[in-house]
Amino acid sequence: MLKKSLKNQSIERRLSPRNRLKAMVKVAKEEDHTSEETINYSLTGLFFKCNFSDQYSINEKVEVSFKDQRGTAQTHTGQVVRKSREGIAIHYHEKQDEL
Repeated sequence: MLKKSLKNQSIERRLSPRNRLKAMVKVAKEEDHTSEETINYSLTGLFFKCNFSDQYSINEKVEVSFKDQRGTAQTHTGQVVRKSREGIAIHYHEKQDEL
């Protein structure tokens, strides 16, 4: 997320840089799942295209699965943090230590 400073300069506020990625992502919530196209991803989240953003609510918990640029399978749980005409932003939950 970019924010304009007082001197009209852009400041990057994301904790982790975004990487462009065109891949299919499986988005699962409760007993429902869909496949959508990713736009970008990072260590902390994912942004994907969505024609029916009303399917998702802010703070809704979801699980996303996709292959990154290296072909490595990724699966994360997170929550919807932003909806726009372009798509849906998911912020990953921090990984919990296994007991």
